[in-house]
Amino acid sequence: MEIVIVSGSPDSGKTAYLRSLLNEEGSAGCLAPKAFYEDHFLGYDMELFPHGGRSVLVRERRTGSSLEKVIHKVKEESGGDYIFFGPFLFYNGVFRKSRQFLQQKLEDDSFRTWVLDEIGPLEMAGEGLAPLLSSMVKEHGRADRELYLSVRPDLVEPVQERFGFSADRTVKLNY
Repeated sequence: MEIVIVSGSPDSGKTAYLRSLLNEEGSAGCLAPKAFYEDHFLGYDMELFPHGGRSVLVRERRTGSSLEKVIHKVKEESGGDYIFFGPFLFYNGVFRKSRQFLQQKLEDDSFRTWVLDEIGPLEMAGEGLAPLLSSMVKEHGRADRELYLSVRPDLVEPVQERFGFSADRTVKLNY
């Protein structure tokens, strides 16, 4: 499996670049697009490809704001199954669902292009998509597949060290 790191600062177009790959036949993976309520940034959702739908993934922890209702709803829907990490509240059930969905797809040889958006501090701590990424890296020697990982510039080297691989190439985005 060829491993390609797609790197760029926030809002540089990493998710849009990866979406273009996932729109092609033979592609599977997940995107973490931004979520908004009216004009307000809420956090990120998780979109699974192909045909896995979109779910609430993470919301900013804000207190005393009109968005607090949204955070309360995520807590209720998750049954307390969430992770506080920095200024964010992650819905852990979405990570489990995503890992299970993609692990099943990984066993299907018809998928040649894989996308994981975004590998960040949560994964560095062993949470989120970390278990799935670890399992995918084990297929690094498999020549018939590509794995694209979205990683912010300051984490490119630490992600490779943490997960024990060396990227075959890097795509740097600077929009």
